[in-house]
Amino acid sequence: MLSSVRILGASLLSLRRETGNGQSWNRLWLQASFAMVVAGDGGPQDRAIDSLLHSAERELAAGFPSAARHDSFVLGRAAAKAALSLWPAMPAPQDVWIEPGVFGQPVIRGPRAMDNSLRISISHIPACAVAIAFDAAHPMGIDLESVTPDAVPDVMRAATPAECVLLDTLTDHTQTDHASILWSAQESLAKALGTGLMISPGLYEIDHMELIPDGRVVCSFTHFAQYKAICSRTAQGWCAIALPKNTFIASLPSYLAAPSRLSLTVRATAC
Repeated sequence: MLSSVRILGASLLSLRRETGNGQSWNRLWLQASFAMVVAGDGGPQDRAIDSLLHSAERELAAGFPSAARHDSFVLGRAAAKAALSLWPAMPAPQDVWIEPGVFGQPVIRGPRAMDNSLRISISHIPACAVAIAFDAAHPMGIDLESVTPDAVPDVMRAATPAECVLLDTLTDHTQTDHASILWSAQESLAKALGTGLMISPGLYEIDHMELIPDGRVVCSFTHFAQYKAICSRTAQGWCAIALPKNTFIASLPSYLAAPSRLSLTVRATAC
C-alpha cells in the first residue's frame, strides 16, 4: 500500500470577476488554491503520508479492503492538504481532517480557529489526485479523468446528440480525449453544485465549447448557464475546474495547459 506521495505542484489561483460596468470586484473570497499529487517512488521529494494525514484519516485508510481503494483515498487527502496549506493561518496538515459527508463529499474539519468558510473538492485516478480549495461564497468543483479506449463507448452513451456534434469539432483530439473532456467537465459541475453524478447526465448537458490557443477547452452548460468548466490536458489525464461563468482565473499553473495552435468556438445546434 502507498506510504508516500509526491506533490507535483501546489498553486494559489487569483480569481477576477467583473461588474456590469466593467469594474472588477474586490472580494477576499476571490481566491482558490490547486494541488496535484502522484504516488511516491521513494525519491527525496516524497512526503510520508503520516506527515499529511490526520489520525482519523489514517484510521479510515487502514480499514479499506483493497490497496487500490486505500491508495486513491490517500492521494486525494494528500492533494487536499497540499491545496489547503496555501491558505493563510492554516493548521498543520495532521491537524486537519477531511471527513466524508453523507454522500461521500469531502468536508473540512479542524481546530475551531480555522476559517469555516473553506471548502474543498477532490478527484483522483490511479496514481494521481487533484484538489481545489475555495471559499463557500464562490463555489467550485474539480475532476480528473483518463478514460481508457475500452471505456469510451460507455461514457459516450450518456452524451446527448448536441454534445456529440460539439466533440466532433475537436478534430485533433482522440476519442479518449472526447470522453475525458465530457466526463470531467460534467463531473466538475456536479461537484460544484454538490449533487455528484446522482441525477440524469442530460441535466449537465454541454451547449458550448471553446478551444483556446493554449489547448484548454472551456465548456458551458445548457441548464446551468451560470457555470463554466475549464478543461486542461495534463500528463495524467484531463482536469476540469468548474466555476461561476463570469469568474476568470488570472493564470493557471503551467502543468494545467497543453500547447496547441488551434483556436475555435462552437455552439451546439439541434441535430
